[in-house]
Amino acid sequence: MKYLIHIVLLGFSSSTYLTVYQNLNKNSLLKRWDLYTYEMDQKQYKTAKAEKDDYIHFKSNMTFVSKFEGKAESGHWMYNTNGSYIELIDGDGEKLKAFVISITAEHLVLQFDLDELRNINAIYRSH
Repeated sequence: MKYLIHIVLLGFSSSTYLTVYQNLNKNSLLKRWDLYTYEMDQKQYKTAKAEKDDYIHFKSNMTFVSKFEGKAESGHWMYNTNGSYIELIDGDGEKLKAFVISITAEHLVLQFDLDELRNINAIYRSH
């Protein structure tokens, strides 16, 4: 989706994010996830100011609401258990695939299927 292409990574952090894998089902996703940080090559990077309040809220009726770089979006979503990815489809029919790298009750790590973001993990915290 067009709003993810303009992500700017600011700041550096030397700590690494340890992920704990658990079997994922649709119900694990049903909550609001606030963007916390990015990870690339086992280094964390702070989010840009424009992304300060970014989030994704997955709802049980298979719809989502989100904010990316201050822009509100909504649509519907599906979870593919075979490929372990989420597909977001916005109101214009634009699709975005996000691979689930790991999930715990507090953290969701996604890798978006966009050339510009392929090696970057977006780390979300539950709200």
